[in-house]
Amino acid sequence: MKLTISYPVLITFILVATLWVLVPSIMNWLIDGTENLETKGQYGDMYGIVTSFFSGITLILLVYTVLQQQQQIKISENSLNDQMKQTQLNREELQDTRKEFEQQNRTLSLQRFETTFFNLLNLQTFITNNLKFYPQFVIPFRLLGTTQDIDIKPPAPLIGKEVVKNEMERLAVLIGKEEFPYNPLDDEHQNQFYKIQEIYTNYYIDSDPLKQYLENIDTISDFILRSEEIQEHSKPFYIKLLSSQLTEYELAYYFYYQTLILDKRYDEKSLKGLDILSHVRQSSLLHDTHINFYFNDAVSGDS
Repeated sequence: MKLTISYPVLITFILVATLWVLVPSIMNWLIDGTENLETKGQYGDMYGIVTSFFSGITLILLVYTVLQQQQQIKISENSLNDQMKQTQLNREELQDTRKEFEQQNRTLSLQRFETTFFNLLNLQTFITNNLKFYPQFVIPFRLLGTTQDIDIKPPAPLIGKEVVKNEMERLAVLIGKEEFPYNPLDDEHQNQFYKIQEIYTNYYIDSDPLKQYLENIDTISDFILRSEEIQEHSKPFYIKLLSSQLTEYELAYYFYYQTLILDKRYDEKSLKGLDILSHVRQSSLLHDTHINFYFNDAVSGDS
C-alpha cells in the first residue's frame, strides 16, 4: 500500500526537530557558557520550555480541531437536511407525476371506451335504418279474373324503426293482448306463460327478421358490463344512454326477446341499473302483467 506524506506535517516535523537541536545552543549562549552544577541542572531543564511551548500549541490545535469538527458536523447536518428536503420534494413530485399519469390513463381509457361505444351505437343505427319489411300485397277478390286494367300500387315497404313496431304488432296478434294475462301465483296462468314462450320461440327461430338487430343490442350491453376501462358507477349511465336510443316499441320487443328466449330475470345487475330491461315501461308491453316475466323467478322453469 502506497503511503502519502502530507507536506505541512513534514515541514512541521522538520521545524520541531530543528528547534529541538538548536535549543541547547541558544540557551548555552544565553547563559554565557557557565559550567557550575546548578547551572547544569538548569541546563537540563531548558527543554521544559520547549515542552510547555508545544503542549500549549497542542492544546490550541486540539481546541481548534474540535471547533472544526463541530463546524463540519453542522455543515454535514445542514447538507443532510437539504438532502432530506430534496428527497421529500422528489417524492412529492413523483406522487404528482403518478397522479397525473393515472389521470391521463383514465382519460385515455375513457376515450377508448367511448370511441368503441359510440361506434357500436352507430352500427346499431345503421342496422336499424336498413331494416325493411314488405307487407303482403293482396289483390281484392272482386278484381280477380277481370280483363280491365288494374292500377293498384303495392304498399310501400316499412323501413327502420317502423319494422320493429310492425313486428310488435304481429307479435300481439300471435300472443293476443287480452288472452294471456300472467299471474305468477296462478298455476293456470303459469301454463299461459309457457304457451306465450312457445309461440314467441317458434316465431323468433323461424322468421324473426330482427335477430341481428337484437343481438347487436346484446353486444353493446355486454361491452358496457364487461369493460374495465370505466368505473362501475359510470356503467348505469351508458346503459341508460343505450336504452334512450330505443323507442318504447323497441324496448318492449327487446323485453320479450330477453325474457322468453334468453330467460333474463331481475337480478343484482338490475338493482344497480345495469340492465336495459329496468328501463322498460310496463304500459308498453302487450299486457301489464307480462312485467312479471322479468320479476318472477318461477317463470324460468327452474321451480
